Amino acid sequence: MTDTPPARIGAILLGYLVWMGAVDAFVRFVPVAAAVAFVIVPAIAGVRGRRNPDGDVFNAVKTWSVLAAVWLILAARLWLGPDVAWWPVLVTLIFFLNILEAVLSDAARGVWINVASGALLLLSIPGWSRISLGAAPPHDLLYAIPWPWLVGYTAWNYAFLVNRRPHLASVHGAVLLAPLLGETLWPGIWGQGRATTLAAHQLLSYGWWDRRQALNVHGHDAAKLRLGRALLPVALVTCLWAAVASGTGLSPAW
Repeated sequence: MTDTPPARIGAILLGYLVWMGAVDAFVRFVPVAAAVAFVIVPAIAGVRGRRNPDGDVFNAVKTWSVLAAVWLILAARLWLGPDVAWWPVLVTLIFFLNILEAVLSDAARGVWINVASGALLLLSIPGWSRISLGAAPPHDLLYAIPWPWLVGYTAWNYAFLVNRRPHLASVHGAVLLAPLLGETLWPGIWGQGRATTLAAHQLLSYGWWDRRQALNVHGHDAAKLRLGRALLPVALVTCLWAAVASGTGLSPAW
């Protein structure tokens, strides 16, 4: 295996980060058009995804579960409003299940150190009382998540992704980085941005990517495999920090 040139890694990361930012801005500021787009594009991706040669069940489940989150967020912003009490609970439940999917995938592959990291996140996930809608347009979904938890989640998720698909390390880095950058500019926006960017990436991956071709384009090199292994203990430490700093989040009073 040959290492991918740093210039290519940087170009892929920057290009995909710009793409993720554009999608996030589209969903934030043109929510009606985004609602239409997130019906039409998944329908096309669903047809194309049936021709996907690798039979990746996890990828299919992840795609449709994160789409459910995007649909719910758009429905809350456009129609349900802040007075409907059940949708924040459902947003939290979908987020919980989304993490659980990855934890079970790691367990099936025997990556037990990352299973422990994911379990810490599940035990300390911020509760639904921290979810609200912005009072002024564009009425963003706001999820008040402590920064230690965001850091722990990002480290855990990146460790999961790099160990599972190291050839896409740059792409996955951009998908995780985009909502973090949004959170630094607009506190509380991370949850909405995470759902949006992950859904856009999953649709592209599920319906349009030839993954064997992607392997040739991005490279499956030794450096990325080493990175994946090195990230596992780092993720565990950051998730332990997140759990201690954030407490137990499933209680609605937290």
